[in-house]
Amino acid sequence: MIDVKEIEFWREKMQKFVEKEMWPFEPLLPRFENTLPVKVTNNIIEKMKEQGLWSLTVPKKLGGQGISTSSYCAVREALGRTILWGMTGIHLGGSGDPLMVLYHCNDEQKERYLFPLIRGELIASFAQTEPGAGADQAGMKTRAIRKGSGWVLHGHKTFITHGTVSDFVIVFATTDPEKGRKGVTCFLVDKGTPGFIIGDTIETMGGDRLGDLHFKDCYIPDSQVLGIVGNGFRMAQNWFIGNRITLQPPICLGIVGRTIEELLRVFPNEVDDKWLGQIQAEYHRARLLMYDAAYKFDKGEEPQYEASLSKVATVGLTMKVLRRALEISGSHGYAEDSMFQRYYRDVRRLPITEGSMETQKMVTSRALIRGFSPVDSLSPITVSEVGGYV
Repeated sequence: MIDVKEIEFWREKMQKFVEKEMWPFEPLLPRFENTLPVKVTNNIIEKMKEQGLWSLTVPKKLGGQGISTSSYCAVREALGRTILWGMTGIHLGGSGDPLMVLYHCNDEQKERYLFPLIRGELIASFAQTEPGAGADQAGMKTRAIRKGSGWVLHGHKTFITHGTVSDFVIVFATTDPEKGRKGVTCFLVDKGTPGFIIGDTIETMGGDRLGDLHFKDCYIPDSQVLGIVGNGFRMAQNWFIGNRITLQPPICLGIVGRTIEELLRVFPNEVDDKWLGQIQAEYHRARLLMYDAAYKFDKGEEPQYEASLSKVATVGLTMKVLRRALEISGSHGYAEDSMFQRYYRDVRRLPITEGSMETQKMVTSRALIRGFSPVDSLSPITVSEVGGYV
């Protein structure tokens, strides 16, 4: 069973932090950026560390809090209650919670990458998506060719979050094209490495600034291989599932909660009871799906089906709620300083990134076709256990 008290403890702790330490700085966030002044960002990070909200998923033996996936979902749900949820410095490798694949670092790599990330001294990027191939590792064009005691990278990665500001990049490349996904290897490439070229910054409709990365005759020594050669896809698969549970779904639920509260506070007479009742039902369904996936992940399972369902339910619900919020609030919601329009622009990328919504629907449908039984996979989680209401 999941530890309900632990989940509630971390949710309340993070929610108090968001309301006291983050909400006051929301007006400082530029219209089309997710970056606050360095002094403000550092101040928030230092307070997170002081209050024990840093390195939450890091094992205790490495100096972290070692909380469960379920509790981390609760923390990120609270984080979703601020438009600062995606700000550079506390997102994707920030908050002292490194990308899970980095736990495959050897001892030397831990000193250079893992531990500095945990301390908040570095920013990392995950470089998989390619022009024409998307995030499909089987169709990956970036090659790593053996040369002496290292590898030469050739390829192009695009739409990489924090790609232009990261200190190092986790790059996936094909080392044996004939083996498909079994021939994919992961490399750690430092900013400034000869042949690693940071291209144009890709502007978006939200606050994200994405990177266009090129590798031309980029020599990488064997010491920069992460894990085992040819095991890149398998090594990352577990991270993909965990990331799909903890990255987008809880943020979406936090956004839905705050959006509904703001609508009821400012436009109570315009919110239709039937619509609100339907949203309440969908909110609880989405929330249970997320915690079901987190519960199974904590048990050591690989709940790919449940993770995909969670993304479809939470992201779809958030888009629906924000569209309706813009309609209800009219010109107020469309205004530059409106929370609704800011949330909407930032969230609009979620159906596309981290595995598109269409891909997740395909994953779940194929699982059923192959004989997967969602009834047999049900876990003993109830609404009363996970708590929380809009």
